[in-house]
Amino acid sequence: MVGSGPRGENGGSDAMSTTVLLTTHFFDPSIEASWRRLRRETPADWRILIALNCGDEPERIPAAAALPAAAFFLCSNRSFLALPYPVKCNPDGWRLNPGNVDLVSLLFMAQYPDVEHVWGIEYDVHYEGDWSTLFGHFGNSKADLLATAIRSNRETPNKRVVPPLQSPAFRPYGVADRMYAFLPFFRLSRRGAAAIDGAYRAGAAGHHELTWATILHSAGLVLEDIGGDGAFVKPENVNRFYFNTPASFSLGPGTFVFRPPFRKVIRRANTLWHPVKPPIVRNWYAIRFRFDNPLKNAIETVKPYANRVLIQAWFMTRWNPLR
Repeated sequence: MVGSGPRGENGGSDAMSTTVLLTTHFFDPSIEASWRRLRRETPADWRILIALNCGDEPERIPAAAALPAAAFFLCSNRSFLALPYPVKCNPDGWRLNPGNVDLVSLLFMAQYPDVEHVWGIEYDVHYEGDWSTLFGHFGNSKADLLATAIRSNRETPNKRVVPPLQSPAFRPYGVADRMYAFLPFFRLSRRGAAAIDGAYRAGAAGHHELTWATILHSAGLVLEDIGGDGAFVKPENVNRFYFNTPASFSLGPGTFVFRPPFRKVIRRANTLWHPVKPPIVRNWYAIRFRFDNPLKNAIETVKPYANRVLIQAWFMTRWNPLR
């Protein structure tokens, strides 16, 4: 398998059954600061890596990085397309976005057979609190996938993502059996990765928000929601850590949504936020959602402010703080 990765960060690859992948397509001081914070707030025997997607460029550590080489897991379109997934990685018209960023984690798991769990954290995920509190809270979870906004197709029948799900040769996934999960932040087990890998090898494909949860649920593996109020949330975690609105395509209103982006978060302990964009990242929301219709533009302009008001109301009425 094509790709490169570090061996030995924090004491050697044979000792680390848990890895945190901070996934990003760029490197700047905000990424370095996020890595250093994760390193401070996680167990010393965990591997903490910046999973840097180099796209069409050669896989190399940025010259500006004041971090050891072992802090990086480098990947690229070339290494993704070398994965043995005939449909998921078909080069004809292939794009990493939307829906194929799960290949970062699967490539890593293939190269690091010692890893039992991988926590995936996109660069625009923010946890208002100490990461050790959140990770420790789920330390005894047996879930093969910990994620957010896990729900069935029956709950959100109008939900559509691109590319659509394709079943593997050995198992059809009926529409009624399909599952969704929002995956900017997740924990995946080795057993879960093996199930996804096997399905992709057999021809499964599609947006990972649909494929991961569907494949794992169909295989009888364990899904657990980190918070919110869905069917996959443990009672003690209802309305804890985050909230969003799965019936909405944007998942808004909520603290952990697809859009609109946050520039600042509300200071509330032990809360997950997404997307929190650093200054270097362009305001794609303002560019993407610009219409000829003045009313639509006005609505899109107001949405971030309305979202913030609704978040404040949720904190006052439904939030279940971690004691």
